[in-house]
Amino acid sequence: MRKELLKKFNIDNNFYVDDIFVFTNERNKYSFLLNKNGCSMIVDAELLNRIMSKNIKENLKFKMLQHGLATLKSPKISISKEKNNNIYFIIDVTKKCNFDCLYCFRNLDDNRVITNDRLQDICSYILNIIKKRKLKNVTVQVWGGEPLLAIDKLEFVYNFFKDTDIMLKIDIETNGSLITDSIAKRLFDMKVNVGVSLDGTKKHQDIQRRLVNDKSSNEMVRKGIKNLKKYYGDNVSGITVVTKYNYKDITDIINYFTNELKISSMKFNIVKDNPNANEDRIGLSLEEVRFFANKLFDVVELYNLLGIKFSEGNIQMRISNLNERSNNSYCISNGCKGGINLLSIDINGDIYPCEMMDYKNVKIGSIYKDGKLSSNYDLISQINKSKKNNIYFQKKINSECKSCPWQYYCQGGCTSRIIYSNGKMKYDEVECEFNKIIYERIIEQTLKNIRLGE
Repeated sequence: MRKELLKKFNIDNNFYVDDIFVFTNERNKYSFLLNKNGCSMIVDAELLNRIMSKNIKENLKFKMLQHGLATLKSPKISISKEKNNNIYFIIDVTKKCNFDCLYCFRNLDDNRVITNDRLQDICSYILNIIKKRKLKNVTVQVWGGEPLLAIDKLEFVYNFFKDTDIMLKIDIETNGSLITDSIAKRLFDMKVNVGVSLDGTKKHQDIQRRLVNDKSSNEMVRKGIKNLKKYYGDNVSGITVVTKYNYKDITDIINYFTNELKISSMKFNIVKDNPNANEDRIGLSLEEVRFFANKLFDVVELYNLLGIKFSEGNIQMRISNLNERSNNSYCISNGCKGGINLLSIDINGDIYPCEMMDYKNVKIGSIYKDGKLSSNYDLISQINKSKKNNIYFQKKINSECKSCPWQYYCQGGCTSRIIYSNGKMKYDEVECEFNKIIYERIIEQTLKNIRLGE
């Protein structure tokens, strides 16, 4: 695949084209065009030649305007976070957990569970924000610890919003070990979106996700998934944390998910090395990231060719980014939206920009003001104040970002990973390497699958 950069130009001072990254399949001569605002378009050799030679007639002008690759006035390109009227709320309902995961940074001696009074305040606070800002698509994730150790709190949230006119989605991410048939039915009846955290085969699970009594969790999780599938069918997916212990075995892991567990969708997230974790040096080197990214894409691509149903969440979201400019992910569609469209509320009512961050120096504020529930406008004020002096909102710096095709989607990567690095990273080097591999391979596959004459 050939790559080149078409420098910005204008025609007759009323048709402006900013820099466009051009990816061309040398074999079938189709090209994928991508600009700095994440807008894309696929053209054949004839259309590309017209664009490159600036011989752009009215029909082509219209197509380029329609796809966001041109404007009728001098463009002021901005790749800052776009306004989004939706918020993803995360409520930390319990610190308790029956697992002792290798990468977990929580204190297992902390067995606190949120009180109903506090949860009532948090739900009221969220409801107030939804109404004042007229939010349409709102999701609340009930978080832990292991959230099913406090399933009554999940039911509390469900019942609170059930009698309102709010269309609320509820998510949980569970280790899967506590899902009996009755719990699976309760979750299904409440229309809860359930994700299961599962790090691979029994071998990988025993290394990374053992029970607090140091016994294997594998069989309990298998039974939990089986119970879930009875009600959710194929809508069972989850997250696999990728570490130095399982990154080489992606083929075996996906085979296990599809053949043994009958799971057809998972999301493979590369671990964030955390100095407070049980083992804080389990992340991947950049070379290992490249190996993992290519291997992951190879396996998913092979499965698709063989007609085996399996999708990987990070790849799918990046496909949506390229083809639809979806902005659906709060992490990887338009940079980190933590503290803006994603808010985490702990059991004290304190507000943080991300569920992976509970450091006091990244705290945004509280649901309370002078002992009473604060308003939506207090939240906006707290966020704006945080942007000025909160380390979480500091600008990510990398000179190469300006010339990177994926900058619109990435914008420096995961803020939590950067902060965990204790100053070693100015931007998320791991996501940067992953993006370089995955985005190019998506474009390459897309162009390869286009047939002449279509």
